[in-house]
Amino acid sequence: ESFQPLPRNTFFQMRFPWFGQDGPYRDRPGLDNIFQGMAGLMAVTGHASGPPLKAGERIADVLAGVSAAFGIMTALFHRQRTGEGQYLELALVDCLIAAQAPLISYYFATGKQPPRAGNGSIFSAPTGTFDTADRPLNICVINEKHWKKLCVALDRQNWLDDTRFKGNAQRVHNVDALDSQIADVLKQREATHWLELFHAAGVPCGLVYSYAEVFTDPQVRYNGLLQEIPHPVIGMQKVVGQPVRLGRSPSGIKSPAPGLGEHSEEILRAAGCTSAEILALLKSGAVRQLT
Repeated sequence: ESFQPLPRNTFFQMRFPWFGQDGPYRDRPGLDNIFQGMAGLMAVTGHASGPPLKAGERIADVLAGVSAAFGIMTALFHRQRTGEGQYLELALVDCLIAAQAPLISYYFATGKQPPRAGNGSIFSAPTGTFDTADRPLNICVINEKHWKKLCVALDRQNWLDDTRFKGNAQRVHNVDALDSQIADVLKQREATHWLELFHAAGVPCGLVYSYAEVFTDPQVRYNGLLQEIPHPVIGMQKVVGQPVRLGRSPSGIKSPAPGLGEHSEEILRAAGCTSAEILALLKSGAVRQLT
């Protein structure tokens, strides 16, 4: 779709041109994986020995929505202070670039492209996904406190004296040797054993969940991320709850997403259409109405 520029003195309007309302790419179409590639995200995602990978979710769409929400709140606050509305614009590729501040800062500081680190990190070690006797387990050690706790929990205090692992910089430099030794230990027992051990010791860790496991996790259920609402066709429908919980104005999901054309008539009436005009639009097929 070609985006026609909107006047920037518009009281309050917002557009989502894929690359920007103006500029050399203003008329280009785009989809999420295109943005992930052009924003540099794919170049830092995946294993060093494999190809660049996109994120599993359509992250550009999600981040653009979140960025838009912040922009709208800022504009509303400005309007409350000044009485003036303003034009908002954001490009999906820009949102992805801005979200990569840590790795981009590494590039700006060193002039080097950050390598793909798989499930690990170029900033800390040991950080990654390790196989246990039955399933993968994530471990994230970002400081000396956690490193010491990990060594004690695994009964490998000798690692604390190993010059290859003295300090985070050395552990990152020797990450392959370190990960190999940790993997050899973790494969000896099931993930639940290590979870209990690490949680008791204060080592940051967690399982790699399927979606089914996500929504049976006690903390996720306690936080209300699994909601059920009545749907006129399918009965009770499971939906994802709001992640932000407000103390004075609690959020909730009261109704399902509307069906295609469900609110066509009332939207047209709000826009000033007469009954005859609405009927003509429905008969012509220009507007769909839920039946």
